Amino acid sequence: MKELKLFDQPVRVNDEGMICLTDMWQIAKLRAESGDDKFLGGRDINSIRPSQFARLDSTKLFINELAKCDLNTHLKTVRGKHGGTFGSRYVAYEFAGHIDPAFKVGVYTVVDKFLSGEMVTMASYMAEANMADHIYHEEASVVSDAARTMHYWGVGGRKRHLTVKRQEAYEKLQVKIPGLPQ
Repeated sequence: MKELKLFDQPVRVNDEGMICLTDMWQIAKLRAESGDDKFLGGRDINSIRPSQFARLDSTKLFINELAKCDLNTHLKTVRGKHGGTFGSRYVAYEFAGHIDPAFKVGVYTVVDKFLSGEMVTMASYMAEANMADHIYHEEASVVSDAARTMHYWGVGGRKRHLTVKRQEAYEKLQVKIPGLPQ
């Protein structure tokens, strides 16, 4: 089962591409409980449950019209712990509009991006950016270490110190024979 994010909350999408209306309702419930007085137009959140929506004559007529163009299932209820009411893309849009017009706009935007593959594209761009960022930081760390070492070597005097020590060692190695010019 796939998942999409709607208002930063997960919404399940089954293997047939049907969107979980129950998850959408739960998100609307969270929004209603957050105190947005204009949301839902004063209606009780429980009056817009997916089961209530499925019983409406307007919903039944809409699904009948969809069935004329597309023989796939458009509304399905799955029982059990991970169940819920699932609807096709158009039923999900209709349900979102049933909840609230502003909610419908958000659903249209997210579901269209998800089904068109645009979200996958954005996710792959994000992964690419994250990888480039990781490589940048790794290489910057190595270069920074190298720069510190070079600074210590040149400006820090280590090179001069080692050159003097080397010269002193060479001078000690020179054999001095009395009477011969050096």
